[in-house]
Amino acid sequence: MTDEQFLALAKDRFQQSIDATNHMRVLALDDLRFATGDQWPDAIRRQRDQDGRPCLTINKLPAFIKQVVNDQRQNRPAIKISPVDSNGDPETAEVIAGLCRHIEASSDADVAYDTAFESAVRCGFGYLRVLTEYVSPDSFDKEIVIKRIRNGFAVYFDPTAEAADYSDAKWCFIVQDLTQEQYKAAYPDTSVAAGAGLEGIGNNSPGWITPTNVRVAEYFYTEETPVTLCLVNTTQGEMAIPKSEVPPGLPILEERVSKRPQIMWAKLNGCEVLKRGKWPGRFIPIVPVLGDEAEVDGQIILGSLVRNAKDSQRMYNYWASAETEAIALAPKAPFLVAEGQIEGYERQWESANVKNNPVLTYKPTSIGGHVIGAPQRQTAEPAIQAISHARLMSSDDIKATTGIFDASLGNRSNESSGRAIVARQREGDTATYHFQDNLSRAIRHCGRILLDLIPKIYNRERVVRILGLDGEPESVLVNAPTRRKGAEAIYDLTAGKYDVVVSTGPSYTTKRQAGTDAMLELAKAYPPIMQIAGDLLVKSMDWPGAEALAERLQMALPPELKPKDENGPQIPPQVQQAVAAMQQQIASDEQLIEHLKKALDDEQVKAANEAQMKAADIASKEKIAELQEETKRIIAFANLDQVEGIAVLRNELDAIKVDIANAHQMRMQEFQAESQFGQNDQKVLGQLALAQQAADNQRSQTELEQSFAPAEGE
Repeated sequence: MTDEQFLALAKDRFQQSIDATNHMRVLALDDLRFATGDQWPDAIRRQRDQDGRPCLTINKLPAFIKQVVNDQRQNRPAIKISPVDSNGDPETAEVIAGLCRHIEASSDADVAYDTAFESAVRCGFGYLRVLTEYVSPDSFDKEIVIKRIRNGFAVYFDPTAEAADYSDAKWCFIVQDLTQEQYKAAYPDTSVAAGAGLEGIGNNSPGWITPTNVRVAEYFYTEETPVTLCLVNTTQGEMAIPKSEVPPGLPILEERVSKRPQIMWAKLNGCEVLKRGKWPGRFIPIVPVLGDEAEVDGQIILGSLVRNAKDSQRMYNYWASAETEAIALAPKAPFLVAEGQIEGYERQWESANVKNNPVLTYKPTSIGGHVIGAPQRQTAEPAIQAISHARLMSSDDIKATTGIFDASLGNRSNESSGRAIVARQREGDTATYHFQDNLSRAIRHCGRILLDLIPKIYNRERVVRILGLDGEPESVLVNAPTRRKGAEAIYDLTAGKYDVVVSTGPSYTTKRQAGTDAMLELAKAYPPIMQIAGDLLVKSMDWPGAEALAERLQMALPPELKPKDENGPQIPPQVQQAVAAMQQQIASDEQLIEHLKKALDDEQVKAANEAQMKAADIASKEKIAELQEETKRIIAFANLDQVEGIAVLRNELDAIKVDIANAHQMRMQEFQAESQFGQNDQKVLGQLALAQQAADNQRSQTELEQSFAPAEGE
């Protein structure tokens, strides 16, 4: 297709969109102007200005608009990712969801969402877009960003699109009108910029180029390429691949003709193509946020919150102006004057109702020479009460047409209980929930666009920043083996299929505040909980120093409640089993010690026990020093690779057991040679020695366990 044919098709499509949506745009523009305060018809405003009558605008609509918009800001939809096939990984889906949150945060996507949503509430539609940009001027890495489209009237979609999110649209335009100076600065090398006068060229492109402006349009369109797909059976199961890629000899189970869409992009000015290229995704990266959608006689009508309330708002303005006029002019009733009675004094009397003249001169006779009385005012009581009542009724009409009543606006109503007030507030939320739901659809489509672009933009090994649900950042290596959460993993963003869901509700900050309040109430009702969960409560609070205080409280927790370092060194399972067995033996020995302490109440036995303990203490200290050296060797071997380290560790543990038995036997022999007590006393003291040896074992085992524990800060 030549550039001339390409431009002709583009302008024809652009005109199709104008013809199909012009009526909708006229209504939307009137809604937008009305919502911003332009609420009087021009003819009535001019007449009132000429007559000097009040023309008041008491705009009540912004309160209703902000009620809907700000409710959305407190309950932002969130993108969630889930795998849908066997190649999808839940942890990779978590990384992709975190990457989507980072894209939203870094590109201020909340501004794009809020702008589009408020535009939909004000005039019936709004738009946002997805772009790709280089990370920095010195990098070849790209990133995805979400940007707002401030003027929704600059977007022209394919009018044949049927999907609620316009995902099936074949083309779309985003236009921008530039002045001559702006255009020449942006595109100095184009033929339009080189021309002496733009109006000459504009004759061939009416509406695109004028004597003062040039319209530049971004044009997204879909090109479909026919391809023959074949269903073949491979080692990985049945697969659909293009016929040109089927290996020779592989039987074809089924085939069909399909069309592969490719999104193309161009920038044009109505006379020439400025740029052309391919968009990497399969969706047009422009997302609509719609208002109240309806089809009437084949035409799409997009309604706003304002549209049905305009007549009620006009009535309110009329009655407010009439009330002001009636009250302000009540003491200025007109005068009843006979013909010729104010002749020559017309100027004084013309200003009698607007000025406080000290003197009004009149003639006591009429034109016929008859003597008449002084001019008199025609006093009449204006219907101020009826006007005020009508104004209140029109205010209620505004609430009825928007579906937002006093309880939703924070005003006191006739509800007496909290449950009744909440129920009335929910009625207001329900009446306008379709705006919120349409935004959720738009964000879900935006998530699909991100999910489609991520494997193509982040398609090689690189470190990306992701955000958790609590907003905490984390750097993750993708498309390459890495270690995360204490385990080896690989997050391949180019493999597997994933789907997007959107959840709507309070933000994490709001949930955290609610959780803090609930924990405070629980702590009041059950104070001991602070001893085991005080760090969690303080951590959820939002004030300077909360994190530091939470860490201190965490350090004071019992060892079994302290969080474990998933990335720290791990004790081998064989060592853990040996430790468990020794702990059981230590528990049994502790019971024996308690029994012996109760039995040894004889003073002589106690003296012998003290002597034995002194002798055993000397030997135990020497043996403990040896065991500490052995423990250091065990720790060194435990850090070796799996099989070799465990084998060495087993040998060392067996050697320790033998050394302990030999030391025990040696001490018993020495004790028997030195002891002067009887055979029964020796038996009791022998049991005591066993108990002491068990205590020595416990201390050695404690030192062994502590040596495996990671040091603080590692």
